[in-house]
Amino acid sequence: MNLSPQHTNDIKQWIPLEQCKDNHLYRIAARNSTLGIWRSQKQGFEIRRDKLGSVYRFLEFHWDWQGGEILFGKKMLGTAKPLMEIEQAPAFKSEKEFIEYMERKFEELQKD
Repeated sequence: MNLSPQHTNDIKQWIPLEQCKDNHLYRIAARNSTLGIWRSQKQGFEIRRDKLGSVYRFLEFHWDWQGGEILFGKKMLGTAKPLMEIEQAPAFKSEKEFIEYMERKFEELQKD
């Protein structure tokens, strides 16, 4: 599977927000990742983010999200387009388990 990043604005078809399945892993086009687990209550994808040497969980909102909360004086917008459902994700006991799962899935899917 090609997991190289795609520019979100170039993608014209994606899975609508209401069709995403809670706790499922998706191939996504987003600012900070190509894989994410859909969290319906948060209206976003939980991703593994690496920034300035720190690796942590982060939330990318679905492109169709209409929450529009104000943060730092700007209206927040959705930044992730789900392209393909992969599998149901397991429950995680810790952030470490989540990070390891996401890294393992990225490696497995790069080989396909």
